[in-house]
Amino acid sequence: MFKLKVIACHIVWGTVLAMFPLLGLGQEKIEGTVISTNLTSCSVVPGKVGTCEGTLVLESSKADGKPRQMTVKITR
Repeated sequence: MFKLKVIACHIVWGTVLAMFPLLGLGQEKIEGTVISTNLTSCSVVPGKVGTCEGTLVLESSKADGKPRQMTVKITR
C-alpha cells in the first residue's frame, strides 16, 4: 500500500511539473541601443534594487541591415 502511494505521488508531481514550463525558458536576449525611456513609477526602498517600472525603446538592426525599433516594458 505504501509503494502505491509513493508511485501515485510521483505520477502527480511529474504531471504537475510537466504542465508548467521551467523558469528561464521565457527569457530572451535582446541587443540594441536605448533611444528613449519612460519612467512610469518608482519607489525608493533602501537596500532593494529594481523598484522602478516603465518602458525602454531599443533600436536594433535585423539581418537585412535595416534599423528596427522595439518597445520593452519593464516591471518591478
